[in-house]
Amino acid sequence: MKKTLHLVGKDIARDADALQLDDYTIQHAYQLTGTRDGGTAMQLEAEDDHIVEMRFDDDSFWMGTIGELPQILQTGTPPESRGFSNGGIEIPQVISFGSDTRGVFRNVILKTLQVLKPKGNIVAAIVKK
Repeated sequence: MKKTLHLVGKDIARDADALQLDDYTIQHAYQLTGTRDGGTAMQLEAEDDHIVEMRFDDDSFWMGTIGELPQILQTGTPPESRGFSNGGIEIPQVISFGSDTRGVFRNVILKTLQVLKPKGNIVAAIVKK
């Protein structure tokens, strides 16, 4: 089933094509930025079983399927609040993971998002990555 993703950023798919990913085909690649930094509001469609890779400002990353995104991105902010009016999944630039035991909020800044289509077995492609 197709999902619609909403984000603000720059399309970097042309630059991402230069990377050699043996087990994947790059479907979409974006650098997330604010509109003040030259980003534009975009939407893309991807299948539930496509793989998304999110890279954060601390050089960590998360990989999973598009179908898992709603569980990871439980921001509680409707897409309409960011200028998107047709629903879907909003990809925020900052993801909050709540607070630790001392009350310090843990936020990470999302730098890039890629949607990948595995050339073979999805589970094997994620494990190999």
